[in-house]
Amino acid sequence: MNISDIKRMGIIFPVYDRIGDQVAYIRPVNNVGMIIPYVDKIVKSRNEMRESFYFQGLVTPESTMKYFRSIIYDDHDRVQFVLNFCGNPVGNYGLHYCGERLFELDNALNWTGVKGMFGYFDRLLYDIAFTLLGAKVVQAKVLSSNEKVIKWHEKGGMRNVSVRPMILDKVFKRYRETDEGEIPNTPMTVTVMEIRKEWWKK
Repeated sequence: MNISDIKRMGIIFPVYDRIGDQVAYIRPVNNVGMIIPYVDKIVKSRNEMRESFYFQGLVTPESTMKYFRSIIYDDHDRVQFVLNFCGNPVGNYGLHYCGERLFELDNALNWTGVKGMFGYFDRLLYDIAFTLLGAKVVQAKVLSSNEKVIKWHEKGGMRNVSVRPMILDKVFKRYRETDEGEIPNTPMTVTVMEIRKEWWKK
């Protein structure tokens, strides 16, 4: 199975708590109609949290829909999921296949501000990547200033593997990792974290 299969099949993945009750589920976004009802929530949450992302500028409903259309219809290596917790849509989260059986967690966004629920979704995305998609490694790249998210991933089993310098494109308000030999123009760095299949569930 690959990411395109997950999008095409529209598989709904349940999330269970420790005593076996279903508390949540995630569903892959495979048509724009799934996102339209939540665009305003996505834009509001994304703009409030923009300092946590590589792109530091403001997003709009139009740019948000363009982003989701590209993932749904053009990008066969990415999938975004709508997250549902206790009967309510609460956010979106994604996986990005980078090649060589390496996946990255992609653009997590909590629409509600309610704490504690994203640990469930982290574990489910690891499970999807390792058991269905054949991943060897799942990574997360987090701006090093975002200590809260780094601790959250550590609690879920990820380990810090490197810290990389960044370039800030001041015109487009976007961070990117430096290329070899390139001199950083900002003190900001990105922390690369990962969990490996052999660590999963140990």
